[in-house]
Amino acid sequence: MSSDAENFKKFFKSSRYIIDIDKLVLSHKPSMSSCLEARRRMLLASKKKLSRRSPIKIKYLSSGKYLVIDGNTTVSVLKDMGYTSVPVELIKK
Repeated sequence: MSSDAENFKKFFKSSRYIIDIDKLVLSHKPSMSSCLEARRRMLLASKKKLSRRSPIKIKYLSSGKYLVIDGNTTVSVLKDMGYTSVPVELIKK
């Protein structure tokens, strides 16, 4: 099985950091339909039939975790798929 980092190249354009997925806090719970659409888009991106997604945008929380600003659905899907880390871009205040 490939590492998460190798697989990310299939879905994402680039990343600034790779973060443990358990350190991410979703800002909202994505709907089932949006999760299904995200899975479909990831599959198409992995086959180079759709452009890859930009990294997940996050903001640091004082608790030591990170709030997902953009990419809640992607994070949820990756977690369901068993990924343990995710490429992110840290947004400064």
